[in-house]
Amino acid sequence: MSIDEGVRLDDLQYKGLYIYQSSSLPAFTQDTVLLADFAKLKQTDNAVDLGAGTGALTLLAYGRYKASFTCVEINPEAVRLLRRTMEYNKLSVPVYELDFSNSHKALGEGVFSAVLSNPPYFQGGTKSPDADREQSRRSSKQNALNEVCCAAFRLLRHGGKFYCSYPAGALPQAFMHMQNNGLMPKRYRLVANTIKAPPYLALIMAQKGAKPGAKAEQLLFLRDDDFTYSNAYLKIYHME
Repeated sequence: MSIDEGVRLDDLQYKGLYIYQSSSLPAFTQDTVLLADFAKLKQTDNAVDLGAGTGALTLLAYGRYKASFTCVEINPEAVRLLRRTMEYNKLSVPVYELDFSNSHKALGEGVFSAVLSNPPYFQGGTKSPDADREQSRRSSKQNALNEVCCAAFRLLRHGGKFYCSYPAGALPQAFMHMQNNGLMPKRYRLVANTIKAPPYLALIMAQKGAKPGAKAEQLLFLRDDDFTYSNAYLKIYHME
């Protein structure tokens, strides 16, 4: 299988898995690795990855749990590489090119036991001097999480679980969007670069049809005081 210009085949350095990535598409980030570890799926789970990109989250979660996966991605180039990625790894993962807000029409309602997603969110970039435009930019990212939660509720069976990552500072908004869409936050873990640094990321699990009450898990700090990687980081990256 030839590799197009700007496309590379990267070794995930985990379970012999590889992923196609393109210089014209966003590369997967550390958030993806942390979310795959946080998900704690079962081998019997039937999961769907919403906004799958070229498949990093699906690959890492599959490598850990051997659950069944379906991928949904709207970007045609990402879909093409996603299919090549699954073919290269000899995985039978259905890939759908569609907007995840309409995914229930193709995949069915109440079908999946788990939904995973790294929803888009405001992270850095150049702040617009136009206050209305800046607010609109931030609002569009908030709406993205609301749309993901709505899609997850439709796809999940009763008791099914939704896993996502989101900025720690926006945790209240994330909880609000989940609850407004019938998903009750049940556990979450904050992530910080060091034990003294403020958390920058929240890993969240919400459940369809669950009762109120969320468990806060131990803070995950990625580096020790001497800035070497923490034991938790090394364990997640299988570098113990």
